[in-house]
Amino acid sequence: MTAGSKSYIFQGKLNGNVIRMTLGDIETMSLAEARDRAAQLRVQIREGCDPRQVKADVTAADASKRAKAQSGKAPAMDAWCEYVDIRRSAWGTRYLEQHEYMMAKGGEDKALHCTPGLYLFACLSELVHGTQGI
Repeated sequence: MTAGSKSYIFQGKLNGNVIRMTLGDIETMSLAEARDRAAQLRVQIREGCDPRQVKADVTAADASKRAKAQSGKAPAMDAWCEYVDIRRSAWGTRYLEQHEYMMAKGGEDKALHCTPGLYLFACLSELVHGTQGI
């Protein structure tokens, strides 16, 4: 909805305080749907629940559920790990260390876990790419 567009509004009282909520845009919601939604909100108020808080809780739970589902998905990292595992036996120690360094989680102090050669690799990477390697 844009500012100034016509919309259905619900108004009720909870503990003496006026509650106003936008139900929806008149272009996308029928009058019957708006009345049904208003009836649901009246029931919540009769039960002593603030409909605004109920909506915020549902939205937060949904966002949390989506974030949790998304956090388990890292197809690029899965492919990268598989790539390294397949080629691990053919690589030298230093080359493998460089790949493992690149696979490390962000935010960790990588300088504590690297060899002098790998530290040099990180510093050169920083110079070339303009990013902070360690």
